Amino acid sequence: MRSSDFLKLNLPELIDKANILKVSESLEWIDDAVKQLNLIHASINQRLTAIELKVDAQDTAIDDLRTNIHSVVNLCNSLGSRLNTVESTVTAQGNSIATLRAEIQSLTATCTSINARLTAAETGLQTTNSNLNALQANYLHDIAEITRNVAATDGKVDALAARHSQDIAQIQLQLANVTANLQTFTDTMESLDARVTALEEGEQPQPVPKFWIYYGGSDAETPSVEAINSLPYKLYTDTVYRTVSITCLNQYCYYCIPADQPNVQFEVSNFTGGFENPITIPIAIEGEETTDYKVYRSCQRLNGTATYKIKP
Repeated sequence: MRSSDFLKLNLPELIDKANILKVSESLEWIDDAVKQLNLIHASINQRLTAIELKVDAQDTAIDDLRTNIHSVVNLCNSLGSRLNTVESTVTAQGNSIATLRAEIQSLTATCTSINARLTAAETGLQTTNSNLNALQANYLHDIAEITRNVAATDGKVDALAARHSQDIAQIQLQLANVTANLQTFTDTMESLDARVTALEEGEQPQPVPKFWIYYGGSDAETPSVEAINSLPYKLYTDTVYRTVSITCLNQYCYYCIPADQPNVQFEVSNFTGGFENPITIPIAIEGEETTDYKVYRSCQRLNGTATYKIKP
């Protein structure tokens, strides 16, 4: 078979394959190869024409041309194989696209179901919200009613507590007075007992001088005659050492003794102290001469009743 006949038989098939390759833009290089093949084909035709005129003298040239034709055939076969590979890839991609389409359809159905459930949930939430609003309105109404009742009760409790506090303060003052009187009675009895003992032993009793002491709670920041005279307790005694109960209602605690008496200390619940150093103030006692007094004042305001042991 002549080479020209071979080309005539295969070129239509190559052209059909080239047309298939045009489907994908990624195979544009095949078009370039076909164009190159056409150029080779034209060259072969020219060379075959020259060979036909000089068959006897151009055997060697014909052999070379045959070799070139075989190379072109191999190239075409390679191109066909590559095209088959591309077709297989395209087919596989088509299958993947079909799979993705099925998955998308499944997801669409799932989303539709979820949307329906969300719609139902929103409807239920609206119903719940309405119920909560109604419950909140009832709750606020109940709270307002309770608040009014509590306010009215608080007013009554406050009034009762105020009266109770006044009663307790009065009772504490009375108790302190009773305690002071009891202490005075105890001191007097001890003094009488000592004097009786002295008489029994034949001793001549010596007169014990007595004096006034003042103590109690006061609002006065600075000790003064007025503050001392207004103290709730005034005791005529012969000793400055004693145990007394003093009630202070956010007040300073005062203890006043004659200036010629020895200094004293204050013990409360086994703690000694809590009073400032005394200052001396002259006090005019009714029916007596003016006497200098040492005035002790607590370091701070006190609230409540405390028992003080006055000691050296």
